[in-house]
Amino acid sequence: MFNLISALSRKQKSYIFLAIDLALIPLALLFTFAVQPLPDPALKTLILMVPVLPYAMAVMAAMSVWLGLPMVQLNAYERHAVTLTAAVAFVTALVVAGLTYLFGPDLTPGTHVVFGTSYFLFLVATRGVMHQVVMAIYRRAQPRCRVLIYGAGTTGTQLAQALKAHDGIDPVAFVDDNSSLQGMTLVGLPVFPPARIDHIVKTRGIKRVLLAMPSQSQPKQAQITKHLQDMRLEVQALPSFAQLIGEEALVDKLTPVAPQKFLGRAARDVPLQEAAASYAGRVVLVSGAGGSIGSELCRQVLACAPTKLVLFELSELALYTVHQEMKQLTAGTGIEVVPVLGSVTDPRQVRLVLNTHDVQVVLHAAAYKHVPLVEANPLPGLANNVFGTETLARAAAQTGVERFILISSDKAVRPTNVMGASKRMAELIVQDLASRHPNTVFTMVRFGNVLGSSGSVVPLFQEQISRGGPVTVTDPNVKRYFMTIRE
Repeated sequence: MFNLISALSRKQKSYIFLAIDLALIPLALLFTFAVQPLPDPALKTLILMVPVLPYAMAVMAAMSVWLGLPMVQLNAYERHAVTLTAAVAFVTALVVAGLTYLFGPDLTPGTHVVFGTSYFLFLVATRGVMHQVVMAIYRRAQPRCRVLIYGAGTTGTQLAQALKAHDGIDPVAFVDDNSSLQGMTLVGLPVFPPARIDHIVKTRGIKRVLLAMPSQSQPKQAQITKHLQDMRLEVQALPSFAQLIGEEALVDKLTPVAPQKFLGRAARDVPLQEAAASYAGRVVLVSGAGGSIGSELCRQVLACAPTKLVLFELSELALYTVHQEMKQLTAGTGIEVVPVLGSVTDPRQVRLVLNTHDVQVVLHAAAYKHVPLVEANPLPGLANNVFGTETLARAAAQTGVERFILISSDKAVRPTNVMGASKRMAELIVQDLASRHPNTVFTMVRFGNVLGSSGSVVPLFQEQISRGGPVTVTDPNVKRYFMTIRE
């Protein structure tokens, strides 16, 4: 049945609608005669009407086509279409009244009023039944996403109206904090209080909630979103319709394009698979954990289920931020997260941290990465990148750490600046220690331009463009290779 309906063209469907509307004329007449006190039985009276029926049906068809009623889709049959239907029913009743006055049978004016009303109700009811039948066929043939709309105001009701015409989304109900709306039915959907969300989700198979309350404050929306996500629901929010049609400024809502959009290729999301075993059930330390790369390393390490994650960071604010995030990610998992405020250039603290927590794997991401700043401050850059790596790597070997991974840079390849040279020296130190301490596996990896990281060149380019230029590229022929933080 679904394939049959889908194969019909818009024109063929309009012919079907018109044929049904025409067939309803004698049915409405028969119903009218049955409920009216007439001298003859209803069927006999209808037979007497046969000579005038073709003319009435022809006028009705012409009027309907002229108004475009057969072309109105079932899912778009709303107030305007009902008005057109009333006009068609009224004109059809007038024509029938005129024809019966001229050619018989003799009927009272009240009979024609009942016929016009009955025909109008038949037309509307038929469209409603057809819509429900077709939607049931579509739902059975195509799985639809059942959604709950949070907010039964103007935005929510208009959203529900729009979604009813969508092939893949099925709005089920509203949820609203306004007690005056609870218990009502709006655009065919019931309105429930927020306390019943859990029951609605379980009984109606809902997986997604749409937040349709743009006037609500951001903290309130964030609170609702967190509550819904804790219930394992997907949450999506939308702006007001006034914003969408331009009546309210959207400028304040605009956000910069994410750096990942500049990648120019599909991002690679390669699962760790067997590599995850190197971190599972182990104590892992990430130096520079508050940085963009260090924090992403922490997220991916948590997915490998270590027993403890030690966050080693020099910046107090960065350490606080990443610690708060890691606490949320590890809630209920049993993984211990330890924040350590300190520098990798401090030998005593480094040894103390490694011994105290029995660290088994070290991911060394702490480094100064901004080329101009390291160029202007070569001694601090060398001290952090070179001596910091030497201090942490040597302590890792002495305390029996299983693995030490250095996060290096592609600028270490034939370096032309102090930052690249410092990272190359760090690599040479790790290679030297690897030859001296076979019990610790020393490895390193070089990153390219990491989009969105604190050391990326993209934010500089964006700032220069926003100021109107110039954009300081090394050379027009230079090729830059980018990767995302997650990669």
